[in-house]
Amino acid sequence: MNERKNYPLITAVVLIIPIALGYGLNPELADGIFAFGFDFVADTPDQKNIFRAISGLYLGMVGLWWTGIRNPAYWHAATVSLAVFMLGLAAGRILSFLVDGLPSINFIGGTVAEILLGVWAVQSLRTHQNNN
Repeated sequence: MNERKNYPLITAVVLIIPIALGYGLNPELADGIFAFGFDFVADTPDQKNIFRAISGLYLGMVGLWWTGIRNPAYWHAATVSLAVFMLGLAAGRILSFLVDGLPSINFIGGTVAEILLGVWAVQSLRTHQNNN
């Protein structure tokens, strides 16, 4: 198996697990992180529920990406989902930039990372499309 084709998936797993856990496992800790870095505090049950749902979504995607790393039969689906996930997040953020104005540098940096990882996944699909 060509290990290089898994690099975008591995990178996403490593990056997204702590983000997902920060969103969902400990709302009080997440509140502190968001208050410090993003000028935002999730202080109602509804807001915390949204962050826990996002956490579940992120961890579900990580599960698919991990499956694609471990089982070549799922590599294509995992890599397509990575591209859609990252480029979809980036598209939503870019729309927000246009409609709402520029956010903090944290979100701008996250958008750049999402674009790079999404493009890397697309490139990996093109490069390794016949290696499955």
